[in-house]
Amino acid sequence: MTHVPARASRRAPRPRRLACVLAAGVLLALPASGHAQSWRIQGAWVGGHVAGGLIGVEGRQPLGSPPPLPGSGVGPIEVGTRDWMLTGMLGAGVNFAPAGSARVLPIFYVHGGVLYRTGSDVLSRVGVGGLSYIRAKAVGPALLLELAGVVDVEAGVLHTPAGWKPNVGLAVAVSFLRDILG
Repeated sequence: MTHVPARASRRAPRPRRLACVLAAGVLLALPASGHAQSWRIQGAWVGGHVAGGLIGVEGRQPLGSPPPLPGSGVGPIEVGTRDWMLTGMLGAGVNFAPAGSARVLPIFYVHGGVLYRTGSDVLSRVGVGGLSYIRAKAVGPALLLELAGVVDVEAGVLHTPAGWKPNVGLAVAVSFLRDILG
C-alpha cells in the first residue's frame, strides 16, 4: 500500500479553471451597461476535436485613465480614447466533433485577454488571450483580431487530451447581423 502525503494529493490549479476564472472575473468587473457587452455568434474549430457553433456574451473594459475632454476652440473637435482594453467572453453551443461521429455534444466556451486599438478601420484591434472549450477539454493561448469593429477572429493552439491542436474561431456581433438582415 502506498501512502500519499496530504500535501502531495492536492491538485494544482488547471489551466482550464484559470481561464474560466479570468474570463468570469473580467465579465463581472465590467459595468452592466449595454455598450460594454455584446452578444456574439461564433463558429469554432480545434483540429478535429471541436467543430461547432455557439452564442455568447462578450464584455470589454477600457484600461487606464480617461483621456481629457477637448476644450472649446475653433475647428473640429477630436476626442481621444484609450488604446488598451480587457476582453472576456462566456458562451454555449454545440460541438459536432469528432469528425465522423454521429454525436452532437454541448460545448461551453470562455476567453479572457487584452486588446490594443490599432487606429485602422479594417483591423481595429489586436490582442492576446487565453481560451477554453470547457467540456471539450481544450485550453490554450490565441491571437485575437477585431475586424471593422464587428467581426472577431481568434487563431492559436489549444491543448487537448490528444495533444496540441490548431484553433480558429470566427465571431460576429449579433447587432451587426440584425442590421444586415434588417
